[in-house]
Amino acid sequence: MRKVSILVLMFIMLAWISAGLSYSRSQLPEKGSSGDKFAVLPNVQNRAHTANNLWLCISNWGVLGSMMRDPSIGGLPSSAFPGGSDLEYLFQGGIWIGAVVNDTPYVSLACDGWFWIYELWPDSGMTGAIVENEWWGDQEFIAVYADTATGDPWAPWPDPWGPHHPLDIRITQHSYSWQCAGYNDFVILDYTIENIGTQLLTELYIGFYIDADIQHIDEDGYGTYGAQDDITGFLGMYEGDTVNIAWMADNDGHGEEDGGENATVFTPGKSPTGVVGMKVLDTPNPDLQISYNWWISHMMGLPRDWGPWKAASQPIWEAMNPYGSGNLFPGNVLGTPGGDVSKYFIMSNQEFDYDQIYSCVWPDWYPDEGWLPANLTMCDNLANGFDTRFLLSFGPFDTLAPGDSFHFAVAWVAGDSFHVDPTNLAQDPQMTDPDRFYSNLNFSKLVENSETALLVYQSGYTLPPPGPPKNLRLSTTTDSTVELSWSPKTYHSLLGYNLYRSTVPGEHNDPPINSSVITDTVFQDTGLHATEVYYYAISSVNTSYVEGCLSSDLEVTVGRPSIPTGLSAEAEKNVVTLFWQHNSEDDVIGYNIYRTEDCSTYVLVDSVGWQDIYSDHTVDNGIIYYYRITAVDSTELESFSSDTVYALPMAFDQGILVLDQTNAQTNPWDYQYGDSVDSFYNRALQSYEFAFIHHDSCHGSTDRVSLPELSPYEVCILHCEELLPFCHLFDDSCETILKHYLRAGGKLIIEGREALFIGLGIGGARGWHDLGPHWWCDFAYNWLRMDSAYFSCFAPPYPERNEFVGARSEVPEYPDLDVDTSRVNSSIDPAEMQLNGKLPGIGCVIPQDWQETIYTFNSAYSDYSPLQGMPVAIRHLGADHQVIFFCFPLYFIQEDQATQLLHQALADLGVPFTDVPDKEKDQENIPACFSLKQNYPNPFNPQTIIEYELAKDCEVEITVYNILGRKVRTLVKEFQKSGQQRVKWDGKDEEGKEVSSGIYFYQIKTPEFSQSKKMVLLR
Repeated sequence: MRKVSILVLMFIMLAWISAGLSYSRSQLPEKGSSGDKFAVLPNVQNRAHTANNLWLCISNWGVLGSMMRDPSIGGLPSSAFPGGSDLEYLFQGGIWIGAVVNDTPYVSLACDGWFWIYELWPDSGMTGAIVENEWWGDQEFIAVYADTATGDPWAPWPDPWGPHHPLDIRITQHSYSWQCAGYNDFVILDYTIENIGTQLLTELYIGFYIDADIQHIDEDGYGTYGAQDDITGFLGMYEGDTVNIAWMADNDGHGEEDGGENATVFTPGKSPTGVVGMKVLDTPNPDLQISYNWWISHMMGLPRDWGPWKAASQPIWEAMNPYGSGNLFPGNVLGTPGGDVSKYFIMSNQEFDYDQIYSCVWPDWYPDEGWLPANLTMCDNLANGFDTRFLLSFGPFDTLAPGDSFHFAVAWVAGDSFHVDPTNLAQDPQMTDPDRFYSNLNFSKLVENSETALLVYQSGYTLPPPGPPKNLRLSTTTDSTVELSWSPKTYHSLLGYNLYRSTVPGEHNDPPINSSVITDTVFQDTGLHATEVYYYAISSVNTSYVEGCLSSDLEVTVGRPSIPTGLSAEAEKNVVTLFWQHNSEDDVIGYNIYRTEDCSTYVLVDSVGWQDIYSDHTVDNGIIYYYRITAVDSTELESFSSDTVYALPMAFDQGILVLDQTNAQTNPWDYQYGDSVDSFYNRALQSYEFAFIHHDSCHGSTDRVSLPELSPYEVCILHCEELLPFCHLFDDSCETILKHYLRAGGKLIIEGREALFIGLGIGGARGWHDLGPHWWCDFAYNWLRMDSAYFSCFAPPYPERNEFVGARSEVPEYPDLDVDTSRVNSSIDPAEMQLNGKLPGIGCVIPQDWQETIYTFNSAYSDYSPLQGMPVAIRHLGADHQVIFFCFPLYFIQEDQATQLLHQALADLGVPFTDVPDKEKDQENIPACFSLKQNYPNPFNPQTIIEYELAKDCEVEITVYNILGRKVRTLVKEFQKSGQQRVKWDGKDEEGKEVSSGIYFYQIKTPEFSQSKKMVLLR
């Protein structure tokens, strides 16, 4: 759910400038040495508050939210309300710190939301890690980060408005949440800012930037019902009291796309009818000025990129900004602030913008306030909801001298039942009477929760009762006793626990079963009835004897057999074998075997007697299975399920698979090969048993690779040549598919210019990145064995990124490599870019173990390139899995060198090279003649298979024609080996568009054979 299109992101990526870091092969440092610049990469992490009812993703780089569960941030919830509902109330937000240094204003950003600027970073290693505990809250995170760098080496790209000037400050961020009702609809964020530099900071302001995009997670994030219908405002007074809450909500609370503006009902579970807000709880000076500003960000500029602006602010702005507003407010708009000067101006202008729904009327209703009018052609769009952001700011702090610090706190708060009238917006979509609309908004819960958050803060976090301990579970049971245990809770004022029992789920009206507060984490309940079902819940009690809320119920059947232990699984071709330990109970007579393919509904597949092994022969290769077992006693009582085990049977009986993603797009930046990639593999692998799966276009394609397709092949070669992640080829996120394949015993060779994107997501294009498990997807870290990676942009107008001319071997069995200049020069239209024999777009990696490096970068500018001598190929040949990774496509390497490399890589993976002369090849499987078979299925929808036989190695062309004889699609045009062959047609033409129903002809042409057949497509 990206707010900005991939195309826009790619343009931004191209603005990234090299980090200026360089190692030669002889200078590669030992891991963790003091001279290792990459050892100081920030340990960026994210965590999510999920113990409460308002979930919130926090970070140790100042950002709030996970960009709608972006995979590059671990897929964490962003700010779901209610927790677990999939209704998200935050795309991304973060802290801004502004100050004047030597009469010049600067602003340090966690994020800006539009130019993807990040300037706050944690330390490296464990010193930068987020600390988690539950001392003052039921969930508490402590993060420390700083603004001390100008951007190198880890900033995604430089600020387009000028070099970043760090303020040299350290931010300590504590975030707290609570589980019990009444205290679970807010998260408190407590900050300390310290001047750790040498410069005097004056006229400081703090701001919190919020871009909400309120929606159900299933909605189109950039569509009408996602990012484009938010409204915001500032609630200063409520029922006579000062509350000062900046708020944001969906404009009508209708979540589903079939509802729209004219919907008259809210859809349960899909409609975001709540509201979120930010409230300042404490500042060093209670007299500090709070200001609130909002704007619309839009790439088209005026009139869509816009925000309220007072006429009196214009001369102030012009006096502040000697460069002209066009340089600092993009497109000379009054909306999105660009550089430091404009951001500081927004933070310090001390304006309170009118609520967004009044955009069309406020300047006319209150002309004395001096607001510039909104654009009349757009004001209704602005008023009824758009891609809106707000900034809540406070200041100024007079000075922050070196070594000094100050403290403040804010609360992120939610309130339910904000929209009370389903027809509210539909009655007046142009907001000609915003007062009527406003009267149907209910702020009571938002205000109540905000005031509770303030009371909690003022109490020193002692007001909320403790939530229940975690992991209430059954330890053992007999015919009359139950032993329960749970994890200890480390709350600051914890006395102990109360345990409740009921025969009705969810009803615990009786006193606790313990006579005094339990101070242990184990309790035995006695005097129970065999076969009876009981429901247990637990609570925590503090030293003031205040009891918190109950946990969810634990269902227990007295006398059940104990849960079977030691369950494990081994998968081979066509069979999964389970092993476990026998139960100790004398009356256990057997076990039930349960299986699922989706981790949800387990189905009983068999029941066995008193044994500890079971073989399941009802499995298909390439399908993931999950198993559980239960024990059954002589009274037919069944135990609870065992732990789940995973099994993936694979065939691994057909040699090598080449997954070839040769790009056939028409974009001029894409690769236009003068030779066939497939022909290269046919020549390089002619002495091996191998097969192809082709994916010549994957933009939006549903034709993707699955585990059953990978199942027959012990080694898979992934050739990746795309501007988008290779993940598009797989029926799940590619890192998941590839992890399953490796875990099952498959072996991978990954190579290609864009192969670094595998498992990292589009966010991976941010220059150097630590690839630890708390950052991007963990495939590169845990399976490719990378610590960090560098992604080099290569498209025009940045030809300086074209520098790869080869690679130098770090191990003796691999040859040195040189690019094939003829292939490189013909790969991209020279009108777009002059390559001059230099392969563009090649990045590098830092492996976890230096001995795993196979090749290092050889640059055309070796004397000063930051990439010279950096690793570009690594291998992991462990007992756990085996994978070899190349940062460059083998096709562009001189063919004799690439062939030798490929043979050595296969030998590393246990596939020996056998140089058998053609005349000694086994002739049994070579067809006696050429033939073209009837496609199947026929008729077909949406795809069909065409099989054919080649009596000898030759050039082959297979083309699809319509009934008028016009060419529709060329399916094959390459040199192929003799034998059985097949190709798939997905019913699309050369441009990837679906063709209509009708009769089509397919024709095969070789130097010695030609034949056509008819097929029928039925849509």
